[in-house]
Amino acid sequence: MLIAGYELTGSFISNAVFSLLSQPDQQIGPVQFRAGDQVLLDMDAAHSDPAHFTDGERLDLTRDSGMHLQFGHGIHYCIGAPLARVEGQIALESLVRRFPGLRLSVPASEISHSKNPFIRSLTALPVEFEAQRPEG
Repeated sequence: MLIAGYELTGSFISNAVFSLLSQPDQQIGPVQFRAGDQVLLDMDAAHSDPAHFTDGERLDLTRDSGMHLQFGHGIHYCIGAPLARVEGQIALESLVRRFPGLRLSVPASEISHSKNPFIRSLTALPVEFEAQRPEG
């Protein structure tokens, strides 16, 4: 539970923020999603086979997600997937809303990942933003 409930969700959120900040053309604007719509981020090897996917390592939110494997499949489907989706949605929406000028403070090529072969997580995510005056 600790690994799935904390480590994986934390890694997902940091990887998602890094992907969106390093590829700003993919940031989601004022878009409404209906119940049941899927929003996916391709990570590392998932969907990277060049025989089936063009530019699979690049984040492309318009790409057909097909049968992604982020939460497993069949009897191995992650029981915590609904919670992880809600956590990710709340974290990303809150971050974009509270820090609209958020950006990487180093080139994307300087971001490194942990050596853990089971969890793809960032070693650090240096960001910067302009302070905003409170409204009112």
